[in-house]
Amino acid sequence: MNEASEFRDLLPALPEIVLAVGAMVLLMLGAFRGERSAGAMNRLAILLLIGAGAIALLIAWATVFVHASRVANANPIHALRYE
Repeated sequence: MNEASEFRDLLPALPEIVLAVGAMVLLMLGAFRGERSAGAMNRLAILLLIGAGAIALLIAWATVFVHASRVANANPIHALRYE
C-alpha cells in the first residue's frame, strides 16, 4: 500500500482524531494555566467542536460529490448490464 491509500483509509476518522488531539491540547492548556483560563478553554472547546463538525460535513460532501461525478461520467450501458 502506498501512503495515499493509507491516508484515504483514515479520512473517515479525521473528525474524531481532531477532537481527540484537540481535547488533549485543551486539557494540557487548562492544567498549566489553571482556573484563570476557564473562559478561554470553554470558547476553544466550542471552536474545536465546530471545527470537527465542519470537517465531518466537508468529508460527507466530498464523498457524495465524488460518487455522483463517477456515476454521471460512467457509461450507462455498463450500469444497465447488471439490472
